[in-house]
Amino acid sequence: MDPTDPAEPYSGRFPLVCDLVDFLCVVQHLAPLPAFVDLELVCFADAVVGFRDILDWGESQHATGFRLPPRTFASTWHTSLDEGADRDRPEATAWIAGTVEHVERRTNPLTHRRFVSLQVDVGGVVVDLVAPEDLAGGLEPGWLVQAGAWILARIPGLERPG
Repeated sequence: MDPTDPAEPYSGRFPLVCDLVDFLCVVQHLAPLPAFVDLELVCFADAVVGFRDILDWGESQHATGFRLPPRTFASTWHTSLDEGADRDRPEATAWIAGTVEHVERRTNPLTHRRFVSLQVDVGGVVVDLVAPEDLAGGLEPGWLVQAGAWILARIPGLERPG
């Protein structure tokens, strides 16, 4: 993600595993790999913890022993590298931690389930994070958040009309 040297993909922030939306529809338009493309990401949370301020964050980190930095967006495949050679493909998941910049409470028009759409500043990048209301309903702008999420991506330049 965000390589600093085009000849060395691992020179950027870090490698990222994500699922590409409509892969079968766009695969014929992809450049041969390896390739550099702009992606739009959205993360779907399956775990969310909110903190009112940095003191609340620090207290929780101390109590649980889990030391996720306050500004983090890290593909979890890094933590699964030592799980053996039988893993065919790492999961498209990430750890996310940052400051909530924007909160929008919405309803899915098909399922009528409530959800929360968040924009989270993870340190120079704002990540779109979607979560069920029961996980993230109390969050407000300015809160710190820590989440585990599935990552979906699309390549806007490959969209074709019709």
